[in-house]
Amino acid sequence: MPSPAYLEAFYASATDEALLWLVELSHPALTQTVRVVNDYQSLTHAGYVYLPGGFQLQLPEQGSGVQGRARLQIENVDRAIGEALEAAREPALVTLRAVLASQPDVVEEEYPDFDLVEATWDAGSIEGDLAYQDLEAQSFGDIFLPSRWSGLR
Repeated sequence: MPSPAYLEAFYASATDEALLWLVELSHPALTQTVRVVNDYQSLTHAGYVYLPGGFQLQLPEQGSGVQGRARLQIENVDRAIGEALEAAREPALVTLRAVLASQPDVVEEEYPDFDLVEATWDAGSIEGDLAYQDLEAQSFGDIFLPSRWSGLR
């Protein structure tokens, strides 16, 4: 649950406290996890350095029956990142965290393990939808074959 300081800064019309989003993008095809903060300077969180960068983030809608998709666009990415993601067969994983600049190791909100789907990239940015795996659409269990399950006849 977000702290009172975070909620106060979040709902204030003006505040001295900076609300920052941390983005982690990881994939086996990448040599290292990409870590970006929406600020003008680097930030250290949990021992990792997040590089300053421009990105646009549209958070997922909340409510019953909502699929939980977000939208992310990261500016000025390295060409090798775009090429690696394009060649990948499975989507990259993205984790979003909200922190206060005064307390960067205290996670106020977290959205872990989004899949980066329908991603596109060009010379200046990567963008795509962030979605959780649709567990209802995945098969569960094994196929029933009488020859394999003789005790269930």
